Amino acid sequence: MLNLLTQRKWREARFFCNKLGALDGDPNLGRAEEFGFFASAFLSAARSVLDVACKENPSAFAQVFEAWKSSLDHETRAMYEYVSTQRVRAVHFGDSSAQHSSESRPALHVYSSAVAPWAFDQDATVEVSVYSLRMSGEVWSAREVFARYVDSLALFIAKLEA
Repeated sequence: MLNLLTQRKWREARFFCNKLGALDGDPNLGRAEEFGFFASAFLSAARSVLDVACKENPSAFAQVFEAWKSSLDHETRAMYEYVSTQRVRAVHFGDSSAQHSSESRPALHVYSSAVAPWAFDQDATVEVSVYSLRMSGEVWSAREVFARYVDSLALFIAKLEA
């Protein structure tokens, strides 16, 4: 049985994951450093979920951890390994492999039409921030990688509590 700290640590990881997701697609292109801060906090919080769960119940953790890892599909397992190595990079070396770029998106997809539908030409576009990670030679959406990682931690916690 888990105590509330593992659940709290998972909610903390989800909180930072949501903050990262909100920056992806942001029309303010000058927030890459902020993304890095949230990424570092996310990586530490996500790792602490496993650390705290292990300390709470070492025998259950040992039984569930390998089975959980084996149950992950190939892509999610690769993301788990990648995020684990990124935490070491962020915490111990102060950097991240996250890449920041921008892309054009329809203005009405970026800004709510409820704000000022008359303010935009229907074909207007806006440059927005896009954050990506290079994993195994492929470029992945940072938002997707971090979200899938948080989801996989939720599955791990459910297995621990079963």
